[in-house]
Amino acid sequence: DSLADAFKTANDTEGSDAVTIKIPAGEFKATDNNQLRITRDNVIIEGAGSETIISDDGKYSCSGQGAIAIQADDVTIKNSTVQSSVNVVVNGKNGNAAAIKIIGSGDDLHQNIKFENLNISSEYGHGLNIHGANGCTIDKVNITKAGKCGIAISNSPNVTITNTTVGTNAWGDIGMMYADNNDYKNAVKLTYGEGNDIDYIYSERSTVNTPDTIQFDAEYN
Repeated sequence: DSLADAFKTANDTEGSDAVTIKIPAGEFKATDNNQLRITRDNVIIEGAGSETIISDDGKYSCSGQGAIAIQADDVTIKNSTVQSSVNVVVNGKNGNAAAIKIIGSGDDLHQNIKFENLNISSEYGHGLNIHGANGCTIDKVNITKAGKCGIAISNSPNVTITNTTVGTNAWGDIGMMYADNNDYKNAVKLTYGEGNDIDYIYSERSTVNTPDTIQFDAEYN
C-alpha cells in the first residue's frame, strides 16, 4: 500500500486506541494534494530513522499549508525525514507550505502533539509550523533549511523545545507569529529547554496587550 493509503486507513480507523503508521527506510512521495493529512486522534507516524524520507514531491500539499498536516489530538511524528519543496503562491506571495503544519484556530487547539527525532526542510515555507496547539513538544529535531522560519509558532499556549537545531532560514530560527484575528487569539508560551542550537527568536506580538512569553530552562546565547 502507498503512504496515502496508510494515512487514509489510520484516519478511518474507528475507536480511540492508538493507531501507528510504520514507514520503512526509503523515499515516500505524495502523488496528489491532501493525501498526508491526519484527522484522527491518537495516531503515531513512525519511520525507521533519517532514511525514511517523506516528501511532497515538489508538487502537492495539504490545503497549501504543508506536506504533512495535523488536525487532531495526540499525534506523534518521529524517526523520519520530512521535506517540502512545493511553492504555493498565495496573494502573489511565494512559499506558504511548511514541511509539517498543525492547523488549529481560535480556541480549537490540538492537544498533545509530539515531534521526535526528525530531520525537516522546506524550500519556501516554514520548516515546522505550529499553529493552534496546546501541549506541543519538539525534541531532537533538526531543521536543516527553511524558506521562512525554521520553526513558526502561533496561537499555541504551551510549546516545549529541547535538543533541537535550526539551520539556514530566511526569517529567523523561531518566529512567534501574529495577525490581528481570531486565528491568533492565544499568545505563545514557549519553554526553551536543554540541548538546543538556536540563534534567533523573535515575536510579532510585542505591541499587543497579551504578549508572547519564553521560559528559559537552559542557557540561551
